[in-house]
Amino acid sequence: MTQRQDEIALVLRGRRTINDYRPDRPPEEEVLAAIELARWAPNHKLTQPWRFHIIGPETAAAIVELNARLIEAAKGPEAAESKRRRWGTIPGWLAVTCTRSEDPQRAREDYGACCCAIQN
Repeated sequence: MTQRQDEIALVLRGRRTINDYRPDRPPEEEVLAAIELARWAPNHKLTQPWRFHIIGPETAAAIVELNARLIEAAKGPEAAESKRRRWGTIPGWLAVTCTRSEDPQRAREDYGACCCAIQN
């Protein structure tokens, strides 16, 4: 492998879900560049079914509170407060959705394309 391939492999192999975030929001130009690269995912029939949504601070706060209420109902107030604190430190939010097709085959293909876009 070339040095660049080694670097990419290291990033892919080291990718994990984490809960330790830097306190600052990622620069918007970096987020947009990542979305641009994600859009290069393969998609059958060029449906481009992915939709990327940069979540603003008010919506993120509402998501945190909704999740805390759901956690409280299921697991109690301590678990809810723990989740509220953890999710409240996330500096930036990006949601990815997938368009839905009535055709089952197209729906599976589009779902796979969205998964590829997210991986990218």
